[in-house]
Amino acid sequence: TYGPRVPMILVEPSATNLIGNSEDFTQNSILSNCSITSGVSAPDSSSNAFKLVEDNTNSIKLFTAGNNTYTTPNTSYSSSIFVKAGERTKVRVYAYHLANQFFAVDYDLNGNQFIGTATANTQVDGYSIEDYGDGWKRITVTGQKPVSTYSWDVGVSPLDDNGNVTYQGDGTSGIYIWGAQLEQGTVATSYIPTSGSTVTRAADD
Repeated sequence: TYGPRVPMILVEPSATNLIGNSEDFTQNSILSNCSITSGVSAPDSSSNAFKLVEDNTNSIKLFTAGNNTYTTPNTSYSSSIFVKAGERTKVRVYAYHLANQFFAVDYDLNGNQFIGTATANTQVDGYSIEDYGDGWKRITVTGQKPVSTYSWDVGVSPLDDNGNVTYQGDGTSGIYIWGAQLEQGTVATSYIPTSGSTVTRAADD
């Protein structure tokens, strides 16, 4: 069931999670001005979530799930990840290649409030935010890269209390992350866990 609506059946097309390690963020992830700690309770009741901890520099703190994931140019891809407030309560979620090729959504996790978007050198298709309970949100951003030499990944940055992506970190504060997914299409389908390689879910019949 979804919220107050009547029971229903979810029928989805086939989809492939292109992130080879969707939960073990110690594998094939990139950390810039931040670190991760494991053993955090996740939306699926496991302890597979991580805390993304900022360093103490005045900088953008960026976590990237995936490592230069191959995608097709001028084709829509949806990047999604589950996030939860920690000491930092605002977050930016990216579909991106580099700092100057991205589409991102800023969100206030405690206030359940959309803050805004940021984009550079991409075609923007949209975004969505879903509530999974216990403070967890699944944020999806969808866009298209312009040329084949660019990869396309899922990125997360904590924001400071004023919503700035570049700020002076304290070395201990952060947010919680779990369940990264990158898939072709303009919407995110149900989460597909991976462990070491991409996984394709068959279409519902």
